[in-house]
Amino acid sequence: MLEEKALIVDLGTTNLRVALSVLKGNQVEETYIKSVPSRGIKNGNISNTQLVTDCIKSVINKLKVEAPTTVPKEAYVIVPGVQTISFSIESKISFPAMKTI
Repeated sequence: MLEEKALIVDLGTTNLRVALSVLKGNQVEETYIKSVPSRGIKNGNISNTQLVTDCIKSVINKLKVEAPTTVPKEAYVIVPGVQTISFSIESKISFPAMKTI
């Protein structure tokens, strides 16, 4: 059975989280979640891109250590907050060791 992976990055003001779900068929087989304190994000806005980049690198490295499978090179990004307006936007961000975010 074909294995699919989904990587989700949650850019919260308090914590920055990543979740890796491994799907086999229509079932979620395993989910790995890692979190680090968020830096560089205030009220749903990125105020310091370098601090956010460092946090993302840190939490993805933690995930790579725990997960027995490889981390996909594409991710879904969630930016929560009351100031965030909900639009469906498709965009690509270049990030070290990842193909597309």
